[in-house]
Amino acid sequence: MNFWRYSIERLYALAEWHSVNPDQKLLHLESDILIMPNFPLEKFGMVDQISWCSFNNSHDVASIIFSPSNSDTIWMLNELEVLLIKDSTLTDMTGLRKLKEKFPDKIGYLNSGEAVAFLGGVIDAAPYGMWLCGRDPRNHKGVTRRFLELPESDINPSSVSFHYGQKSHLRIKMSEGSEFSLFNLHVHSKQKAIFRNHWRLVIRAYVVTSKIQFPKHWFSLTAFAQLSSDSVHRNGIKGSWKAVRNLFNYR
Repeated sequence: MNFWRYSIERLYALAEWHSVNPDQKLLHLESDILIMPNFPLEKFGMVDQISWCSFNNSHDVASIIFSPSNSDTIWMLNELEVLLIKDSTLTDMTGLRKLKEKFPDKIGYLNSGEAVAFLGGVIDAAPYGMWLCGRDPRNHKGVTRRFLELPESDINPSSVSFHYGQKSHLRIKMSEGSEFSLFNLHVHSKQKAIFRNHWRLVIRAYVVTSKIQFPKHWFSLTAFAQLSSDSVHRNGIKGSWKAVRNLFNYR
């Protein structure tokens, strides 16, 4: 519950920043977004409408949000509030999708076909990074799982091949043969190594191992310890022991 509340609240934080910096354009990246050296920052300066990424026919993704002006940011937040008042079950993902459906001409998608042509490559909303680098181990009992199908996404990342090399650029090759720059990865697994100085080696390792789809999973003691600690805070010692037993699937 708190996760989704904070996901909505960060939109208010963005609006507050933009109100203090009204002459600036706003580009919001979630902290688990890794951008490549060829990320097209200069192209964003020519985008004239508020934009984010689509995920499927009912959810959008706020991992990257662009707003060309303070007035656009205020408009987005005001219209989102109207939707939230009508339906308090909305999250940032479902709320942004509803907003796009209500105002299709006022909002753009950074991962649409038109955006790929304009930017000169692909923006990863989530699926490519989730498939290549794995899913958050905190959602899988401390286990990072890679190469999982994403039936809930409009994009099937298993249908592409990943390539990494020249000028530290990451590329994807589609099944029909077309090839595009992949400007970022949404590192859902929260692997800190990919954000450190040796990130190029980590990316290369992910790409190489994706060819043989191995390893498919590994256990993270740090993630498991965090799950256990969170359980103690929520449930106390007694409840925490029961939760830890459930993590191991004990009867």
